[in-house]
Amino acid sequence: MAFKAFNWEVMRELDLDMDDVHNAYHAAMFVFGFQCLMILFIGTIIAGDSFEIVLPSNVSVMGARFICTILMHLQVEGDMRQGLRMMKYVTNHPFDFANPGSAFFVALMQTMGGLAAEIACILFLGSIDTAIDVIIKFVALASIAKVDDIYASALPADGNKIKKATKPLIIKIHKRDWEAHAAMHANLPAEISHKTKDEMDHVGWSRKIGRFIFKFLRVLYGSWIFYFLPYSTLFLPYIAQITRISA
Repeated sequence: MAFKAFNWEVMRELDLDMDDVHNAYHAAMFVFGFQCLMILFIGTIIAGDSFEIVLPSNVSVMGARFICTILMHLQVEGDMRQGLRMMKYVTNHPFDFANPGSAFFVALMQTMGGLAAEIACILFLGSIDTAIDVIIKFVALASIAKVDDIYASALPADGNKIKKATKPLIIKIHKRDWEAHAAMHANLPAEISHKTKDEMDHVGWSRKIGRFIFKFLRVLYGSWIFYFLPYSTLFLPYIAQITRISA
């Protein structure tokens, strides 16, 4: 919601003023702050001297850990993917947003919140050696990834302009268009207006930094997070055991 609120077309469609946009952004920061605090609480336990990732005592414990990790992955993967799409959109269309930096940060918060919640789940469940306790603790950990959904569902639908349905954001410019623009405006599609070309001239290093962050996370997502992150719960205890023996 906060991401779309920064878009000029959505602002006109929903008749939003800057106070509405700022309120949506502050709400997103508020939700992300709660999410970070909950992950921080788990992090203090993980960083404690008494915390230890242990080998599963039987197949049931290993299966419970793996299934719960898969469920957590299915729950947060959509948020991470959506956050990456939003980052890509705002880096290709920075002039379509009232504040592209804030819109990019909203997308980054959604991606990193989901990733941090899944990693915390994998690490914490690795210390539990009872199948039923793994399931119970997973239910508690899964709520961290749902903080934004809980907040959004609590907002009243009546009179709340930000919750109204809007037209989907249309992709008008691709990376190849920016590359063509950098090459002396060569081969730019005819549908890109002269006004847009002028706006592309005035985009500075902020877009390149955002593009670098997006590409780094996109490569990480495509090479490890999407396919292999849930499997970390299977081999992480063995790595921890080898590390303890070596120490």
